[in-house]
Amino acid sequence: MTNQENSFIRKNELQTNLFVLKVLYLIFLGGISLIAIMIGTGILDTTWTAWLIMFLGMGVPVGIATLLQRSFTAHPFIKYILVLTSIVGFGVIVGANDINLSLSPLWLGSLALSVLYFNFPLTIVTALTVTVTNAVFVFSAPGRGMEAADMSIMAANSLAFFIAACAISFSSYKGREMLNQSIELQSKASRQAEVMTMIVTEAQAAAGKVNLAGESLAASSQEISASLEEVAATATEFSGNAQNMSLRAQEMQETGSQINLKARDGGAAINSAMNEMEEIDTSVAGMQDIIVTLHNQSKNIGSVTETIIGIAEQTNLLALNAAIEAARAGEQGKGFAVVAEEVRKLAEHSAQSAAEISQSIQSVELQAQKAAENMEQNAAKVKSGSEVVTNAGQIFEAIIGEIGQVAEQIQDIAASSQEIGSGSESLSAAVEEQTATMTEVANTAAGLQETVNSLLEVLQKNDYA
Repeated sequence: MTNQENSFIRKNELQTNLFVLKVLYLIFLGGISLIAIMIGTGILDTTWTAWLIMFLGMGVPVGIATLLQRSFTAHPFIKYILVLTSIVGFGVIVGANDINLSLSPLWLGSLALSVLYFNFPLTIVTALTVTVTNAVFVFSAPGRGMEAADMSIMAANSLAFFIAACAISFSSYKGREMLNQSIELQSKASRQAEVMTMIVTEAQAAAGKVNLAGESLAASSQEISASLEEVAATATEFSGNAQNMSLRAQEMQETGSQINLKARDGGAAINSAMNEMEEIDTSVAGMQDIIVTLHNQSKNIGSVTETIIGIAEQTNLLALNAAIEAARAGEQGKGFAVVAEEVRKLAEHSAQSAAEISQSIQSVELQAQKAAENMEQNAAKVKSGSEVVTNAGQIFEAIIGEIGQVAEQIQDIAASSQEIGSGSESLSAAVEEQTATMTEVANTAAGLQETVNSLLEVLQKNDYA
């Protein structure tokens, strides 16, 4: 017997005890009242003393049963006492009327009360007790007008009573089986209900989590989609900037090529200036020799020598200016034309001065001496200028090399800009695909959330929530 069966039997036993106790009071009050009426109307030929004895015979057992039931409410023997008390009550009623054969069915009342307990041993004990008691009463005093020798009727009554008792006992047994099956089914149903409740609870919890996850996924998808849109816009802008940078890089490449060409032209001009400076250096050296010779002859030449020295001074100054102009101008050659023009003018002046040689012979010697000294200084300056031009040429060659490297770097930048532009376009396409994917994810999350809400509504409608 399971705990649930024991619990049901105990609860039913306590409730049946109260019911049987009420029935005992009904039997007691009804039976005593009926006997009193029968005595008062003369139907029952007995005295009031006998009625008082019957009153005590029924009242005392009922009182004792009531006291025991209240004192030992949960004790198992109370049901036996109450059922036996009902047998005593029915016995008093049957014995008082002296018609035992006719009132035999009253004994079945006690048997019916025992069936209410769903206790087969109690039913068997009650059935045996009422069967024996009925047989004793029937065979001892069958009723008015019947002879004790009429054994067939009494035997038939006892047999019928026994069959009825057996039928009621069997019904009690089957009823107990049905009760056990019902309790077992109820237990299974209860367990299934608990399992179902647990499943529904877990389903609700899982649905809640899925719902929250769906909301979070939808929100995250929207945020990611917005971020991807921003990335797409940025990538598009970056792609445009990359294209602009590529165009600028191409322009820089063209400009660098032009600069490289001009730098090479400048280098060629510097080389030409270096060659000219070498020629000037040679010329200055030759002129220095001439001036020295002229200085040696200046004592005899006189004023002519002085004039020549003056012309030489101007020529040297112009040569120096020409060297400075060549160093500053770089590739420009206009300075040399100006110097040439001045030299031409000086030559004309020298021609004019030649006519005055005779008048200036005395000063030639002094001027020749000074010219010799200045020529030495100019020779040193020319040599220094030649070195400066040489250094400038070397620096210019280095600049040309650097410009070449810059041109190569500009080409690399142009190529990289083109690659960046292509990569930006690919990035924009990928971002658009990701945006579409995240939109689908958001729609899926919304559909999942609707499904979960529908599931929760179904559970609530079926009282599972």
